[in-house]
Amino acid sequence: MIDIKKRLLNSVPKNLAEIPHIFLAKLKATNSPQYIEVKLAKWAKQCDCFNNVSIKIKKSGGKQVLGWAIWQDTYALQAEFHSVWENKNGKLYDITPREFEGEKLYYSQIVFVRDDNAIYKGELVNNIRMNLSNNPLVDDILVLCDFLYYLMKIELKPTSQDDLESLNKKANILYGFINKHIAMLHIMIDKEHTIDSLCFCNSRKEYKKCHGYQLKDTLTKLCKELFECE
Repeated sequence: MIDIKKRLLNSVPKNLAEIPHIFLAKLKATNSPQYIEVKLAKWAKQCDCFNNVSIKIKKSGGKQVLGWAIWQDTYALQAEFHSVWENKNGKLYDITPREFEGEKLYYSQIVFVRDDNAIYKGELVNNIRMNLSNNPLVDDILVLCDFLYYLMKIELKPTSQDDLESLNKKANILYGFINKHIAMLHIMIDKEHTIDSLCFCNSRKEYKKCHGYQLKDTLTKLCKELFECE
């Protein structure tokens, strides 16, 4: 199976000039991408950049800068709404540690696009993604990632304890479907398969006529059935 951790550990874009302008245009940011140094705060919480920067300002001064952290793997780009710290001399630092499946990930620098018009409203913001390949299987991975975002937003809604237990059971059904589908697509892509290849489920049907058939509609229907909402 594909080593997703290895893929993530090599996900900082190596050449800013190769980031497509059409992708940067989607961010609607006010600045160009730049490399900024990672200088983790020892007390900072994993993947909690907005709160971490607020605490850092109280401790050391400076200010919060909002924008997008850009990540790249073999097949796609994605921009993550992110907060970094600007010190009193105007230098930017990423102070927030990251992890994957409970293991810390280490970077010496990240690619950051500053956006002086951005506003953090305390809500989860979906990543902006772009397929870098000619393989439409990657597009299906991006669709699945969008539904993971939808699922996380559902889980963040206030609810009673009884409703929470029911929600978690339903969420686990959808998480299982999505995560397995993503893992299988990575395997197909790494074997240079396409939507015309046999589906990963051994149905002997082409993927586009099996699990790939109207994937977005299938997920939308499943979400409505589970959560009784759009």
